[in-house]
Amino acid sequence: MFLSGTPESRSEALALLVLHLAHQTWNERISSAFKKLENFERVASIYAHKNFLKHKKDAETMLEKYDSREILFWFDPDYPKLLKEISDAPLVLFLRGNRRLLANDAVSIVGTREPTADARLATESITRHFVAQGKMIVSGIARGVDAIAHHTALSCGGATCAVLPNGADHAYPLVNRDLYAEAQTSDRLLLVSEYAPHEKPQRFQFVKRNRIIAGFSMLTVVTQAGHRSGALITANHALDGGRDVAAVHYLQESEAINAGGEKLLADGAQDLGFLHNPR
Repeated sequence: MFLSGTPESRSEALALLVLHLAHQTWNERISSAFKKLENFERVASIYAHKNFLKHKKDAETMLEKYDSREILFWFDPDYPKLLKEISDAPLVLFLRGNRRLLANDAVSIVGTREPTADARLATESITRHFVAQGKMIVSGIARGVDAIAHHTALSCGGATCAVLPNGADHAYPLVNRDLYAEAQTSDRLLLVSEYAPHEKPQRFQFVKRNRIIAGFSMLTVVTQAGHRSGALITANHALDGGRDVAAVHYLQESEAINAGGEKLLADGAQDLGFLHNPR
C-alpha cells in the first residue's frame, strides 16, 4: 500500500505517475504548471491528453499495489540531485533494494557485452579503485562489462546500482538473475528502473535507460567499446550533460577492438589505463 501522507501529496504523486505513464519527463512547462496550478489532476489531464482516464486508472492501481519504498517521485528528497539535472529526467522511478544508496556519490561504468580478457581485468581494477574511494558503482546490468562492474563492486565490499531496461519482476538478462535475487536481501545493491515492475524488456528501452546511467554521476567510464557500442550512447549523454567521461587505452590489443573507447580518448576523455596493469 502506498503511504500517501497528506491528501495533497497523494494527489501530486498520482499526477506525476499519470504523466510518467504518458511518457512525459520533467521539463519547464510541467514545472511551471505544477507551480501555478493547485489542481494537480488538471495538470496531468492537460499533458496526458486523451489517454488521461486510462493512465489515471493504472496510476491509482500502482499506488495501491506498490509500497512507498518502491516508488520514487520527482519531488521526493531521495531523488538524486544529479539525475534531476538531466534534460529528460524521469518523473517516477521504481526501486528494489536499498533505497538509502541513492544518497551515495557514484561513478558510472559501462562497456561492451563481449569484453576481452584485458578489458575484464581493467573493469575489475577500475571498479575496485572507485569503490576504495567510497563511490557507488552504477551500470546497466547487461552482460559483459556491466555485470563485471556490478559483481566486482559487491565482491570487494562496495555498493552498486543497476539501471534496468525493464521492470524488476523480469530478470533480464537471465545470466544476471543473481543480482535481481540479491537485491531482495543485500543492503549494498539497488535496482532502479523507470518501468513498473511488471513491464517486460523491449528493444527501445535499452537505449533509453542509458541517459539515467549517465545522469547518476559526474563521471562515466567506458572500459571497452566498439565503434557502434551502446556504451558510447551513455558517454554522449554524459558529455551532453556537462559530465566527465573516461576510457582506457590498451597497450597489448588492437585499437579496432576498442574503437569507441579510442575515439573518446582522441576527443579528450581521460585515460584510466594507468589503473590497469596489462598481462
